[in-house]
Amino acid sequence: MGPIRTEEEKPKYNHFSHKHPLELDNTSRTGTTTCSGCKKDILSGKDFYTCKACSFSLHRACYNMARLYQHPAEPGHDMNLLLLPSFECKACGNQGSGFCYNCSVCACRYHTLCLRIPLTASCALHHINID
Repeated sequence: MGPIRTEEEKPKYNHFSHKHPLELDNTSRTGTTTCSGCKKDILSGKDFYTCKACSFSLHRACYNMARLYQHPAEPGHDMNLLLLPSFECKACGNQGSGFCYNCSVCACRYHTLCLRIPLTASCALHHINID
């Protein structure tokens, strides 16, 4: 049996998007915890990073998102991961908040999930281009 760790002994993690240190947690909670990055609910029992000083939390996947991203939608331009209170996604046209990828050259912003949609899709009957 190993040593018992108190709350003060938990490892602390830094993330560019938040000024306070974060702790890895997976406690089952009553109520809902929302990810500050993607604005989706964090499922009870799943690992996530949380701030004990305020109500900031991130899914493990959101915590580990690449800071720089290249995508064919913005050829040759690096897109930076930002945390914004509001933005309009160039791909879907919808408003968003939380994490987005920003092209500083074109001043375009994208939902992180919109950049995961393939530019082309095909099936046996036809070919679809998504532009």
